[in-house]
Amino acid sequence: MIPRMTTVGTLKNYRYNLNQSNYTMGKAMNVVTSRRLFSSYAEDPALATRCFQIRRSYLRAESQYSVNESLRHKYDVAWSALDNISTDLYSRADDASIASIIRSATDSTGPGRLALGQSLCAKAKDIAQIMNGRYGENYVFAGADTLNAPFTWGPQVNPEYVEGGNFPKYLTPDGGTTNDPELASQGLYYRGVPVDSNNPADVEKMEYFLNGERKDIDVGLGHKEANGEAVSSTVFDSSLQGIYYLGGYGTKDGVKVEEDDGTTAGVVDQVPNNVISIVNELGQILQRCDEKTGDWHSKEDELRFRALSQELESTNSDFRERWTEMDTQSSFLRDNSELLTTTKDSLKQQYMELEDADPAAAISDFMFARYCYDAALKVGNSILSQSLMDYMNF
Repeated sequence: MIPRMTTVGTLKNYRYNLNQSNYTMGKAMNVVTSRRLFSSYAEDPALATRCFQIRRSYLRAESQYSVNESLRHKYDVAWSALDNISTDLYSRADDASIASIIRSATDSTGPGRLALGQSLCAKAKDIAQIMNGRYGENYVFAGADTLNAPFTWGPQVNPEYVEGGNFPKYLTPDGGTTNDPELASQGLYYRGVPVDSNNPADVEKMEYFLNGERKDIDVGLGHKEANGEAVSSTVFDSSLQGIYYLGGYGTKDGVKVEEDDGTTAGVVDQVPNNVISIVNELGQILQRCDEKTGDWHSKEDELRFRALSQELESTNSDFRERWTEMDTQSSFLRDNSELLTTTKDSLKQQYMELEDADPAAAISDFMFARYCYDAALKVGNSILSQSLMDYMNF
């Protein structure tokens, strides 16, 4: 049976086809203007899901790259600080270095030794100031607490002091002891804990700083967690403990002072491990010398000065070893930065290939859709003319 063709039916089919042509042309125009193959999730759910996953991976890689770059610059600042400290401590070519000042102290007169003592105490404070350097608004060598200066000065604690014991708590400038902090000499503190203290409570805090405290950062190592804590091999510990690079904390006993012929001149106890404390005490001993003759304040001071000088010289290798360890970590961050850059570029290329339309193909599709729409309008003119004649004949 042949369907009956009426004017109303013809117009209805025409409007439907015209709307379809208009929709197709509009969609093609959106592709040309947005340069994307789809504008909503409903247009292509499978492709949109895939693009979302790749974009999420790209944004994660970009965030990891940004964090890695910040850490790399922080380590560059830290490396430069240790470089300056190495020159101040151990350089023999620099007359202003601590090693040169100590050599000069043995042959100096009274006023000369006092001046050299003042220079050494000032050098100790300079090193502490360098270690209080910041990158941006954060202190570099403050461990996980980057908002407070790590190294400060306060009453010098007696290494023999233990809570509940009989020893006075502080040391005085003349080498004595006191319980009055106002009379005490200046000593080094790290994050509020006296560096030269052997008090168990202070030692526990220092041990936590060095071995327990972490500040884990995701830099693209496959971050994972176990029992609510990050797996150490999948994160980067960004905390730099300044006390670690300067020899540690506490004191040591039984330091032998040797003569030139190899014999032992004596044994000194309670020698600081930290290089800043060593330099500071060397300066204090020199300032206790006789103002006119330069004689040592006591035989104990002379022996202790030699022990401290000897100990400072022995810290050179440990300092450089830890400095090299930092350099290794800095090199890792540089290599990781290159890897993250490659990952970012690869992910960006992937989602661009999936999302972005070929400009030439998009323009061709739009021109064809527009041609179809214009043709549909021309067909509409003939349909409307026939419908008007039919109406007049009726």
